Amino acid sequence: MAFSTRRVGVLAVMALAMIAMVSAKPPKEACGRTIVVTELYNEDTLAAPEFLMTETNQTKFVGYTLGYEDEAVWGGSGDSGRKAGDIVAACFVNSVSGDDGWMLNYCTTTLTFGDYGAISWMGQFPDKQDNEFYNPIVGGTGIFEGARGTVRTNILSQGERWRYQFKLLSTPKC
Repeated sequence: MAFSTRRVGVLAVMALAMIAMVSAKPPKEACGRTIVVTELYNEDTLAAPEFLMTETNQTKFVGYTLGYEDEAVWGGSGDSGRKAGDIVAACFVNSVSGDDGWMLNYCTTTLTFGDYGAISWMGQFPDKQDNEFYNPIVGGTGIFEGARGTVRTNILSQGERWRYQFKLLSTPKC
């Protein structure tokens, strides 16, 4: 009898834990039609052809695809310290300005908000200090399933910090 009671107790605890995992709510910042995050560059996660990894002349990057995996934090400054998710991007380098070294890329990017879902967007990425530009949101998963809308990008610090403001056409399924 004690064995059965213990087994029922263990099963009840396991069931409650599973319910708690399923019912865990996404952060409130992810549940509105407007979402703001800032990407923080991590040079350790840059993916490029090996011969470019030590190259200092950025004009040599033209015609190649670079991969990035960076952390995104909540808010528009990048100083919140509260992780929103991870950004993965593949960017084709179209050109590099000889004057100040800024790159014009074409990027396909996905921001994953942990287990809650992801938003993907694509388009030109003129990485020049203080630039502002818009790209289409082309899909999503999880609470962002089928996402559409626009992402506004602000270059806060060229090559280091980018602010994204997502304007979704429909509210995430929180």
